[in-house]
Amino acid sequence: MTQSIRNELIDSLQADHMLLAQTKGLTRNQAIRRHGLKTSLISVLPQVPGYFAFVLMNAFVVEQMYGIGGMAALFINNMYESFFGAGVFRIDIYITVANVLFFVALSFVAALFIDLLNAGLDPSIRFGGKKTTLDKK
Repeated sequence: MTQSIRNELIDSLQADHMLLAQTKGLTRNQAIRRHGLKTSLISVLPQVPGYFAFVLMNAFVVEQMYGIGGMAALFINNMYESFFGAGVFRIDIYITVANVLFFVALSFVAALFIDLLNAGLDPSIRFGGKKTTLDKK
């Protein structure tokens, strides 16, 4: 992700609006902070929910490797007992559904937060469905 931000920042540094900002009196660092990062984050932010889900799934691996009790351990132990336990097929569906629902809700909230942040950075993204004069074609 850092590489993506770096590449986008290099592209935006060569844009006309950065030269215009420096011509109007901003220093190079001010122009980068106010204009360059804003335009480079617009294309990188949609990647963040995927990274967030990847980190959540890696929590399962870390908890199992180091024997840390947590949501992932509860989920895996519940599934292990149901499929490989002592010849008795018993599954606690409520724990499984609650665990899956928790991780889905957490991913949904992260994606919503990133979408709102992206809408704040990019003025072309609008809330609601109000049509402008350009949309009436």
